[in-house]
Amino acid sequence: MSKKVSFDFDSTLDRIDIQNYALSLFREGYDVWICTMRFDDNELRRRFGSMYPNEDLWEVAEDTGIPRENVIFTGQGDKWPFLKKYGPFLFHIDDDGIELKLIKKHLPETVAVQSMAPSHIWMKECQKALNGDNI
Repeated sequence: MSKKVSFDFDSTLDRIDIQNYALSLFREGYDVWICTMRFDDNELRRRFGSMYPNEDLWEVAEDTGIPRENVIFTGQGDKWPFLKKYGPFLFHIDDDGIELKLIKKHLPETVAVQSMAPSHIWMKECQKALNGDNI
């Protein structure tokens, strides 16, 4: 059984409460990933000349135990094809309702969790996915 979980970054894993949750999952032995619509470092340098591309993301990844190879940059593309390629994932938590709908449509085995819900709600949905109660 997969023990992979995925977090969007902007407006999701950049929040302290969600970082703490991701870190707790990492410590429990879950394979924690980031899936973001951002461009990767090379593309940011090429397009915008960014000196420190994705510095905030890399800092949070390090603080939460997420290895660099567990970070997916979709370059503004939909997330579900990447989650399918690297999955299966128990859940993906995100603030983007369109992305969540696409994940529900294309990846029924992955629970799509709205990060903008109150913490007791998104945590409950994540926990249900971890327990296999998402049927």
